[in-house]
Amino acid sequence: MRKPRLRTIIILIILPFLIFGAWSIVIDGHFQPWQNLPTPPAHFSEIFASGGATVCAKTGNGETYRCTDLIGQCWVRDKITEWCINQGGVPSSVNMPCDFSLPEFSFLTNSPKNIVDCIQSIAWDADATERHTYTLQQDGTVSEWSHVINNILRCLVCLFIVGLIALAAIVFRVMTRHRKKNVGKDAM
Repeated sequence: MRKPRLRTIIILIILPFLIFGAWSIVIDGHFQPWQNLPTPPAHFSEIFASGGATVCAKTGNGETYRCTDLIGQCWVRDKITEWCINQGGVPSSVNMPCDFSLPEFSFLTNSPKNIVDCIQSIAWDADATERHTYTLQQDGTVSEWSHVINNILRCLVCLFIVGLIALAAIVFRVMTRHRKKNVGKDAM
């Protein structure tokens, strides 16, 4: 009785994980580029709040500015508003200081150098998750990395991987049955 080829079995087991790993690198934003926000009107000393596509920054003398680049309102002088304190009311999580092991700081991105301050936020919506990271460099430049992850697409990818694993199991089962039948015929 011949056993299924070990190479085929290994390929059928490893293939779904390779596809999932490659897809994970793309879907998690490893190739998403950083962008510089418009030049600030003053030299900032810290970035202190972020929610969605908006960041709040403070100068050394306590002036507060807010930048919502999506609607073209960048570096509007503001008091410490309710928005900056509550991150705009968007359900979100804020990391301060930044976690430099996340995809936005991978060698595949053009991540900023000479970072003085950094803040990361994750905002959850019904159908997507938004990740934003803002950095303040020594020269006063503020950079943004943002990535939107479609939750439905992520679920479909997981179902696809489960389907590949199930297909590999079925192919393996059919191959072993077929070989058993052929071995039985050869014995006759």
